[in-house]
Amino acid sequence: MAVSTAYVNQILPKDAARVAIPGHVIQTLYNNTQSMVSLSSGSWISSGLSLNIVTAALNSKILIQSTVGFNFQSSSATGISFRVTRNGSGVWTQGQTRASGISGTGDNEFWATLIYLDSPNVPIGTTLTYDIQANGPGRLQDATKSSIVIQEIAQ
Repeated sequence: MAVSTAYVNQILPKDAARVAIPGHVIQTLYNNTQSMVSLSSGSWISSGLSLNIVTAALNSKILIQSTVGFNFQSSSATGISFRVTRNGSGVWTQGQTRASGISGTGDNEFWATLIYLDSPNVPIGTTLTYDIQANGPGRLQDATKSSIVIQEIAQ
């Protein structure tokens, strides 16, 4: 059997869609914040970590990764919960992030790492807004950068 070799400068997709090879990252977006946000128990508050992504492939997955700096405002605090929202609705909630050996108020900084794989199942060209929210007796830190990375992954 003969082997053929093709040399090209560019592969163009049919219609308006992008070339989407399953498992490959189609696009990556990044945002960060360094502002202090006061939290309260029982209320979901935006952390300021928000991104819009316009889907480029059909049935792609969206990988959300975030690192959030925070501290407790009371030595008896039980924990802070985090969640990911898509277009204003909660799609994933992490249970309370707890810290042991808390002493004093506001003098200990902690980090929460959130990783969530979303399957929005939306048409190409749909704008999705992702936001990281927090709930609990504390505050998100202004002394350090918190960040969010979103990747669209072809299926």
